[in-house]
Amino acid sequence: MEKKKSGGRVGAVAIKVAVLCLALFAYGCDMMEYTRYDIDFDSKDKDQIEKNLKKLAETPGSEEAGAFSFAFMTDSQNFFDRLTEGVEHVNRRDDFEFVLVGGDICEYGLPSEYELGIDNFKDLKKPFLHTIGNHDALGVGVEAYREMYGAFDYTFIYKRVKFVSINTNSREFRKFMKVPDVDWLEQQLKKTDEHDYTIVVCHTGFYPDDDSFDQSLYPQIDSLLSNTKDLVAVIHGHGHSSGTSYPLTNNMIPMIEVGPVCKRFYSVFHFDEGSLREEVINYD
Repeated sequence: MEKKKSGGRVGAVAIKVAVLCLALFAYGCDMMEYTRYDIDFDSKDKDQIEKNLKKLAETPGSEEAGAFSFAFMTDSQNFFDRLTEGVEHVNRRDDFEFVLVGGDICEYGLPSEYELGIDNFKDLKKPFLHTIGNHDALGVGVEAYREMYGAFDYTFIYKRVKFVSINTNSREFRKFMKVPDVDWLEQQLKKTDEHDYTIVVCHTGFYPDDDSFDQSLYPQIDSLLSNTKDLVAVIHGHGHSSGTSYPLTNNMIPMIEVGPVCKRFYSVFHFDEGSLREEVINYD
């Protein structure tokens, strides 16, 4: 007697298993969470530079020359508890008009770090303006920064002082673009009728022995900064210490490094008629 073939039964079982797997996969997709590298910021958290520049422009007297002060916070490096303390400390003062952030709010460039950072900065009572740090640019940080904050290089004028915020993180950006953008910097340092003084803000300072940025560009940058007659100072973070040095050929221009939030430091700068005075704050 010929044996009954079992191929049909096996095929039917295989089809049922396949259907079940597809169903489980579809169900799993509905339950699937985003990975920690997915960027999905709320619309209210996007374009922070543009939003805060608008707020700053609406400050009474912002177009008139005169004395003013600003705070500078940098390098929280994932110490969000200390950033929270710093924001609370800054908010207890009312003797400055805006806050500059010198970068490295993140440690790994994760969207979750960006979200924790903005949750703190939105509590500031004054407008705040960011400069990207090298750690902010790790992982998916370049895309996250662009979406949450905006331009890597930008300027604004407050009380006839031009602030030039420039990306100096050469190592992290070498895959994307030439950093710093020397041609852009040269254009922004040109004197205009709209401003009397200039202050450059960045994450990594301009030092002849620091390979954090492209050293092949140092001679050109040194020349540009040294020959900008209205340049008051270069202010930066990155080094996790406080101090002022004069590394440029024009040794009258200070390079000011601000202490890090991760060590519970920030600074308040007081500007008056071309003079800049730093007040170092330790809220430990």
